[in-house]
Amino acid sequence: MHLDAADNNPAVRDEMLAAKMVLAADQVIDEQLYPGEGRSKIVNIDAEYLRAHCKGLTYPVSDTASMGKEFYVQLVFDKKFRDEVERRYSQIVGWDHLQQLGDMAAISLAMLGGVYIYLRMTAAKSAARMELEETAAKT
Repeated sequence: MHLDAADNNPAVRDEMLAAKMVLAADQVIDEQLYPGEGRSKIVNIDAEYLRAHCKGLTYPVSDTASMGKEFYVQLVFDKKFRDEVERRYSQIVGWDHLQQLGDMAAISLAMLGGVYIYLRMTAAKSAARMELEETAAKT
């Protein structure tokens, strides 16, 4: 990955580098690892993870050397990166399925509660009607 930093401010250069690193990782995920699935939007790999686990060689080597000139960073997307993408994707899909299951359970309980209330009301009306019929038959 190549960064042509026009600003001498290291913070600005680091922000630009972070954005380009995330963009490169998203492209690798969407175009090479899992084409057509859009997983990069789901797993949301951040610049901190890329700096800690995927950043390879940099040129120039010193962070303060050659300010305002071209800056190169090598990103290494290995099996650990693929495993992290798969782990994050599985975790998010699992949480989504768990939420759907919880929603279905809540709806089922609400329906069961409705049926229970209906049966209680109809049973009470039937009992009252039977009592009325018994008192009417006695008189």
